[in-house]
Amino acid sequence: MPADELAGFQRTFNFLVDAVAEKEKELERLAATDDLTGLFNHRSFVRDLEALHEAAAPFAVLMCDLDNLKLLNDARGHLAGDRLLQMAAATIGRAVAGRGTAYRYGGDEFAVLLPGADAAAAAAVAGRIRREVADLALPEEPDPLFCATISIGSATFPEDGRNGAELVANADRALAAAKQRGRNQVVPYDPELETFAPVGAEAHTSLLMDVIRSLAAVVDVRDQYTGSHSEQVGELASRLGQAAGLSPRQCFYLRIAGLLHDCGKIGLPDTVLRKQGPLTPDEQVLVRQHPVLSGRIVQHLRTLEIIRPWVIHHHERYDGTGYPEGLQGEAIPLEARILAIADAYHAMVSHRPCRPALSEEMACEELQAQRGRQFDPRLVDIFLARVLPARAAEAG
Repeated sequence: MPADELAGFQRTFNFLVDAVAEKEKELERLAATDDLTGLFNHRSFVRDLEALHEAAAPFAVLMCDLDNLKLLNDARGHLAGDRLLQMAAATIGRAVAGRGTAYRYGGDEFAVLLPGADAAAAAAVAGRIRREVADLALPEEPDPLFCATISIGSATFPEDGRNGAELVANADRALAAAKQRGRNQVVPYDPELETFAPVGAEAHTSLLMDVIRSLAAVVDVRDQYTGSHSEQVGELASRLGQAAGLSPRQCFYLRIAGLLHDCGKIGLPDTVLRKQGPLTPDEQVLVRQHPVLSGRIVQHLRTLEIIRPWVIHHHERYDGTGYPEGLQGEAIPLEARILAIADAYHAMVSHRPCRPALSEEMACEELQAQRGRQFDPRLVDIFLARVLPARAAEAG
């Protein structure tokens, strides 16, 4: 073979070898990283955690959970949620640069490995992550009702765990404590967390219920109809949720949502709230703001973030002509569709300033007439066939 042909063959061969090597590197990178955020993935975290443990040198683990991702997904869609995940990932990556490595652990969770870090160093990095995430704001359609925060639990080797799995489990326990204490916090692992967290959670739940019922009482003072109405809506919504197959936890929160769904009426003028007779168009605009105002109030009860989209959207209509956003069909949160039926039914059988109460039979006929228009037809059927008969039987 002539020398020039041999040289050309060698160049082609070298090019192919380099191309294969580059492709292998790209495949390795893809296998090790999360597609959405660009951070290393769960698989990489497990690999690196094992390597740090085998090195037997001190290191720290941070387990991080975005507090409001589900709220954002429910209120503005998963594209906005994905955007927040990307922004949070970039923020966490910057915060740990030069100190450790950040990972997308899964869902709304991130993890951080900090080689050589003790508890104080881990707390400093975690504190920086928390502060910088709290400063995030989605650039498109800023929402003053939405606050991005992150809860973090930390654990250090070898003090808080004999191996990687134990260390992660204890960091997760610290993360759970941060959530229980109100979110947007950093909590280091302490063996006493296991002893005191349940007691704190019970006390927190009791205090929260006191706040909720006090808030309902304040609304009751301004609008005598609303206070009793909210109690009844909570009961009916919980019953409908149970009949529709929701979990006990969801039904519990539905009862709370019923208590709070009209709390935004606190912000309405007395001239509108207590008006006898039909409302003017301008007054109707004001009234239609009360679900949004309810959402603003619920926002400050951080452990109730799950119910915020429910109260905001309980006046949406199944046909898309409701408010405040004109959502349609199953785009309306299921729990909001449940609240809508419970709210409308009790409103119809209650005396209002502008009209007398309807009979139960007339209210049922109206629900039936609005199947597929104002209300989810499947939920109307369940409500009429199971909830009301069971309630009547219990009443004797």
